[in-house]
Amino acid sequence: MAKKKKDFSTKFGPLAFTIGLILAAITGIIITPTVGMLWLLGALGLIVGLLNISDKEVKTYLISSMAFLISTSSLSMVLGPVPLIGQKVTPFLTNIVIFLSPGTAIVALKALYSLTKD
Repeated sequence: MAKKKKDFSTKFGPLAFTIGLILAAITGIIITPTVGMLWLLGALGLIVGLLNISDKEVKTYLISSMAFLISTSSLSMVLGPVPLIGQKVTPFLTNIVIFLSPGTAIVALKALYSLTKD
């Protein structure tokens, strides 16, 4: 049986997601992020939205990412006042939102386009 050759998008999309999560964790928990790092998180989120999500995955991705983005603000409010934990969790969750939001917006636009093109 011949192996399917993986193209650039199937390799780089998951890599961009992993790098984004690691960068969000590092800049939220260990170091203070610079503006450039936050732009990089947003750019990686765009890449994930463009390369990672297939047409079959759009609905699941949008529902799960929207649920996560909405719950993140509540979780930040609950954990924010907790000593030591709140100081680390709140920036981490903010960075995850910065990472996920552009990809969610791109996937939502792709879904809207596919709904209206017919």
